[in-house]
Amino acid sequence: MPPGRRIMLIHAGSTREQGEPVTGRTQTRGGGSLRMAFSGKGRDRTVLAILNTAFGILSAVVLLVLQGLPPLIWLAQGITAPIQWFTAAVLLAERKTLQNAAVLPLLFFGTLPMLSTGWNGLALIPQLSRLVMTVTALYILGESITGRRYREMAVGLTAGAIAVVLLALLLPWCCGG
Repeated sequence: MPPGRRIMLIHAGSTREQGEPVTGRTQTRGGGSLRMAFSGKGRDRTVLAILNTAFGILSAVVLLVLQGLPPLIWLAQGITAPIQWFTAAVLLAERKTLQNAAVLPLLFFGTLPMLSTGWNGLALIPQLSRLVMTVTALYILGESITGRRYREMAVGLTAGAIAVVLLALLLPWCCGG
């Protein structure tokens, strides 16, 4: 290795220089075990993106094709599908601020209806979709907190709050929902 060049190794939430013994000067950067839970090297993000995309497509097919709703009414009734597609796109693009912007719409349009709807019969599949939305929101928050991305989280959550207020006010007015 050329002189003056250092390589940092990350292992279970701690850093050490190459060649330094594990028992030597190891600096813990916080959240070691929690950080390991969110270090799926993209697998977790990919699985959540696939699940959100699949449930969004299923929702669109059911409401647009099988129930024959007009697109504007579908937008008001099935707003979760575009939110899930947006979330899947920003998860795969690894855009942290936009991921955090998706958290509050995921919680508002996913978690809150999950708490007020039954878990039987035809409601089971939408409930599973809402459960995936909730898990995705918690994953994004957990990844932001363990990665210490507080600025991106604050900006994203602020944008998400504005989006939720606008969607909650405008969708029933413009789309008859």
